[in-house]
Amino acid sequence: MNISEDIKKKIYRILDNPHTSDLKEISPEELYQVQNVFSFGRCEYFLKTSGLIQKLPQQKKKELEQFIDSREINSLRIFSEFIKVAEVLNSKKITFIPLKGLHLNLEIYKNLSFRNIRDIDLLVKQESIISYLECMFEIGYKFKNSDLKPDEFKCSSYHYDIPVLANKHGIHVETHLKIMDAKFNQLIFEKSYKKKYSDTLCLDFMSNENLIIHLIYHGTIKNGFDNGLISIFDVMNILKSNKINLPFLIDSADSLGLKKNICYFLSIINFRFDGITIDQKFLIKKDTPNLLNYEDLILMNYADEFSFRLFNKRRKYDAFSYEAFLSESGNSKISLSDFFGRVSRIASSFLKTIFSISTNKRYRVDVKRVQEINKCLEDE
Repeated sequence: MNISEDIKKKIYRILDNPHTSDLKEISPEELYQVQNVFSFGRCEYFLKTSGLIQKLPQQKKKELEQFIDSREINSLRIFSEFIKVAEVLNSKKITFIPLKGLHLNLEIYKNLSFRNIRDIDLLVKQESIISYLECMFEIGYKFKNSDLKPDEFKCSSYHYDIPVLANKHGIHVETHLKIMDAKFNQLIFEKSYKKKYSDTLCLDFMSNENLIIHLIYHGTIKNGFDNGLISIFDVMNILKSNKINLPFLIDSADSLGLKKNICYFLSIINFRFDGITIDQKFLIKKDTPNLLNYEDLILMNYADEFSFRLFNKRRKYDAFSYEAFLSESGNSKISLSDFFGRVSRIASSFLKTIFSISTNKRYRVDVKRVQEINKCLEDE
């Protein structure tokens, strides 16, 4: 559903200055909508910094405060574990790149409250995967859902990542072998830079231009606009705190088939935030019909990832391919339980999607809107 311009102005005022205190005049209905948008984007902390949390009903206020505090503690725990993991990987000379929240907290925010992290996301070269797994197993990690050993693991081309690793404390490591495709991987490693923090910790980071591409891709067409306004907050802060080579950014996006998507996103940033100047030749006209829907879907999308894959992805039958089953376990021998487990999960998600489309108007409308935007973005 469309979000009113007044609500958007309040949302962007908070994103631009999380500690703003000039939102005293806000109706209960507006507050409800603002809270929903910030919750969808996992940005509840900004309700606290802006003081809006004080205007919520007492029980809701208490629940949110507890949730915010627990997530901050969890982020600190995960970040501390990442440092230990990174030092061990460094000692084994295994190249990796920290992704998303880890990169942003190390290089942009320096404040885990602004950008909570739920797990450790790493990009690792496929040729290093066995050495990487052996190292991770040595420090207490294993595959979360199988007893597979590193030398038994087999990579799949179906997913961008391998099955989740977890330790006894419940910390998850998502290991990515690619971001989108091999071309972007090559670009990421070619343009990466190193930063030394201590004698035992030296990290590789993707360039700010590639980070922007990754964040926009992840927040929009990767899983069907399911990431919320945190992606806007991230890209806005990168643009404000760094000098960005916009021609390189756009050329890189063009080579990946993402130019229109990047230009749409940058147009919203340019329109909504002062202090960021982007050359008009890289922007979409403000009155472009799909720009409003694109922005609305980033802020709030009632559809889900499965509906996006069902109605927008080509070659759907690949979901039942050998590579798809392999991607879930890493085991080259697919058991009957693996087969029926995956088939039943897909069938359950399919029935849930059909039921939601039939009974939930917001879900149905956003499934259609995502289809339309996705088709628009594909028409380069």
